[in-house]
Amino acid sequence: MTRFLLFLLLFQFATDSNILIQLAKFPVLIEHYQEHKQLNSKVRFTEFLSMHYWGTDLDDDDDDRDSQLPFKSVDAKIVHFLYFQPARIIAVKAAAYGFSRSYPLYRFQDFSDPLVGVLFKPPRV
Repeated sequence: MTRFLLFLLLFQFATDSNILIQLAKFPVLIEHYQEHKQLNSKVRFTEFLSMHYWGTDLDDDDDDRDSQLPFKSVDAKIVHFLYFQPARIIAVKAAAYGFSRSYPLYRFQDFSDPLVGVLFKPPRV
């Protein structure tokens, strides 16, 4: 069962990242290399890859053909999402916290007399 899931995930990754689509374009790479080989018989495969992927391409008016090479353009046609339901359901109990609020009774003696702190005192006779 785990081997099946491994192959399923590998297939999912390969199709999601367009690797299979790009690898299907590999014969176009070989054909385009042979076209360059006919134009210049001294070109090596590494030079061909360097000129098309890492360096500047020759001005040979084959931009349409160059865009057909693998990993030259991005094709984002399909997006896959794979979701597996977990086998066990984990129940988390919420902690109950009890808060008791007690309000003190209003008592007049808890407040000071407002006239005690008055700064202004009238003159005395």
